[in-house]
Amino acid sequence: MIDTISAEELARDPGYPGMVPEHVAQTVYYAPFKKLTEADLKGFWVLEYRWPNGCTPYGLMFCELALTWAMQYASHHSPLPPTNGYDMRVAGTHLFGSELALESEAVLKARDQRLAQRLPQFVDDFDRIWTQEIDALMAANRLIESYETSGRSPEEMGDYLVYTREHVRWSWERHFELMYLLLINHAGFYDLCTELSIPHADVATFLQGYDSRISQGDRALWQMVDLVRENDLAQWFTSTESHADLLPKMRTAGGGAAGWAEAFDQFLDEWGWRTETVADPLSPSWIEDPAPVLQSIGTYVASGERPDFDAKRKLAEDDRENALEAARSRLSRAEQREFDQTLDSCRKANFLWWNEDHNFYIDYRTAIPMRKAALGLGQALDLADPEDTVFCFYPELLALARGETRWNELSAQVGERKDYYWSWRERRHQIPKFLGVPPESVSDPILTELDGFTPAFLETLKIEGSATTLNGMPASRGSATGPARVLLGADDIHQIQTGEILVCEGTTPSWTPAFTKIAGCLTDQGGTLSHAAIVGREYGIPCVVAMGNATARIKTGDTLALDGTTGTVTILQRAHG
Repeated sequence: MIDTISAEELARDPGYPGMVPEHVAQTVYYAPFKKLTEADLKGFWVLEYRWPNGCTPYGLMFCELALTWAMQYASHHSPLPPTNGYDMRVAGTHLFGSELALESEAVLKARDQRLAQRLPQFVDDFDRIWTQEIDALMAANRLIESYETSGRSPEEMGDYLVYTREHVRWSWERHFELMYLLLINHAGFYDLCTELSIPHADVATFLQGYDSRISQGDRALWQMVDLVRENDLAQWFTSTESHADLLPKMRTAGGGAAGWAEAFDQFLDEWGWRTETVADPLSPSWIEDPAPVLQSIGTYVASGERPDFDAKRKLAEDDRENALEAARSRLSRAEQREFDQTLDSCRKANFLWWNEDHNFYIDYRTAIPMRKAALGLGQALDLADPEDTVFCFYPELLALARGETRWNELSAQVGERKDYYWSWRERRHQIPKFLGVPPESVSDPILTELDGFTPAFLETLKIEGSATTLNGMPASRGSATGPARVLLGADDIHQIQTGEILVCEGTTPSWTPAFTKIAGCLTDQGGTLSHAAIVGREYGIPCVVAMGNATARIKTGDTLALDGTTGTVTILQRAHG
């Protein structure tokens, strides 16, 4: 039985040594990002599954700018009628979020009016809008990523720190403004389908089967696996204990090994701008440290298997068209016209497709310059370990860069903070999935559609026990039986063996390569528009989301039977030990 940390203990924890409110509330829109307090426990707070490792002091800047400021900014500028975005708290090093209520009827009516004017034009013009956004995002990404940090003075690195902070804020304002508008449009289609007695789980199927930058990246990764096999290079991966020095050895070996290393460099130039953990400055990019992706390639080579991406895409397309035909056949002509019109608006502004595509431009990349700026400052200050800078808060880094603070004034606290971070990271499995009493319902579309906070799921959160039958939200059809692999973070996806059923809090784009190996997927959180649900459908992997506490009730090695059509999971046999 897991010894869960109490809400009161979380609220009483003092936080990082030396942390003050101003460290994480430099920028405030409606409500500041801050530390959890006992007064907060009167509300309802949800553990944020996208950052399972917790956050470093510098990483909390991302939470301040993206998860707090940018979401609140987007709720106003989209506009989002029902809420003011998210209210965020840090407990220990882990994040909790809550819906930030919009309490003014006058503001609600004004937003409704503005949304009615904006949304139709946004939908009709979305293809052009997103193309322009991509151009702007990639121009900004390439500019900030090309900055050379070596040989810079602390003052110059201070300027780059300010630059990266602004880049994060701006990128995530774009992210959430687009996301809210797409979700609101999609919610209208859900509402219509509910009126027409079309099952909720079918709606996402109507919009699946379209190629994104993320699926293109998956294919590119497997092309590197193909090159290993075609050039008989498997021994390079199976005989290497550490992948840290693999590429230099292959380059000096000449022949096919050197050719593969050159092709891999080209792969990284295009697809290496990503990290194992989304928006975590402690996580190096594939460009900086390709060892994780080389390790994944090694496991794929050893498996002897090769996913048929074309067949999976064709299956997703066929499922989509068959589901649409079946749904239309049950409607009257008048209902069909309304259904087709609303479906067309969602095809023009397809949230399911965009929710994968945008990751390449925003989610994968924004923490890379953050890390680069912090480590560059560490090098400019001639620190023994430049990575120690990620255990400083942003205002402290700026003070160091400007000569207002000396490193010896912070070094002792940095050591204490590293110990604090790793202590809380190891306790992740003890963190409760939510704090407070679940409400009857929530309004924010990110909470409802992406994170799966439906009334049924909110009831699930109230259930305790050790039953062998678990229920969640069906997200991708099909069934699977196999051993469980329980993981709390994407750092360890190389441990996954072919045919296992992945059990996790939720997935982000960093988890996508695992879907070429797993037989099924279960998540504690997530709705039918979550990453796990979308990728599960695209890859033909049965998936059940919004299970509440599957990661606590299932152990690695347990034999599971998963039904992605009904949302039922049965623990057939417990693992020994």
